[in-house]
Amino acid sequence: MEVIQKHKNHLLDREEVIVVVKEEITPSKNSLQEKIASHFKSSKENVVIEKIEGKFGKKEFTVYSKIYDNNKSREKFEVISKKQRDAIKKAAEETAKKAQEEAAASSETAEGAS
Repeated sequence: MEVIQKHKNHLLDREEVIVVVKEEITPSKNSLQEKIASHFKSSKENVVIEKIEGKFGKKEFTVYSKIYDNNKSREKFEVISKKQRDAIKKAAEETAKKAQEEAAASSETAEGAS
């Protein structure tokens, strides 16, 4: 991984970084988050991959990323995508449904014991 450009944005509590990664196939955002976080000694949660650019036939990918100083700043300035919102909503609904089923099951066992 080669750092092309690094700029500290004090107003938004982040570092804006452009790196070049050499891979055989287009790297996933998760793998890039881990690589960038380990390279810049940050946590994976505070790294946001903005864009991955590759040119046809080349095995070099330009990665535009932002590394936030803390989780609070990331949550304040980053927009959550519709896909992520839907995943959070679905997980919350499943948790609520599971809790409701457990409550119904426990009330049935309490009635049967009486």
